[in-house]
Amino acid sequence: MRIYYFGCSNVPGHYLIDHNGTRMNYSENDLPWDDIDGSLCPGDTREEGIVKLSFKDGWTAAAFWDYSIDSRGGSNSVLFAEDLLELSEIMTEFKEHFPEIYKRFNFKLISMKIVQV
Repeated sequence: MRIYYFGCSNVPGHYLIDHNGTRMNYSENDLPWDDIDGSLCPGDTREEGIVKLSFKDGWTAAAFWDYSIDSRGGSNSVLFAEDLLELSEIMTEFKEHFPEIYKRFNFKLISMKIVQV
């Protein structure tokens, strides 16, 4: 299963990162979503940690507003998994593949929406 993280790693600025920590060009990837910067997050709140799950073409995206590194209003994080996963499953993958990023969250991740496209 391929796993990617999009967001701030340890400095402000959003990057797409693979499970090895390699930065990728997020405009040229094989994800099924065209726009991944903020568009997958909940639209009716900017509260940190409210996770919107989206499913498309066998992939799961868990997106949420995240100001833990970048305090600007559009800062967000998204974990992508090439599998159809529940929130608890994708958070387990997040902890395993991106532990340094996951442990900086000082807020609880709560599922808000599920969207299938």
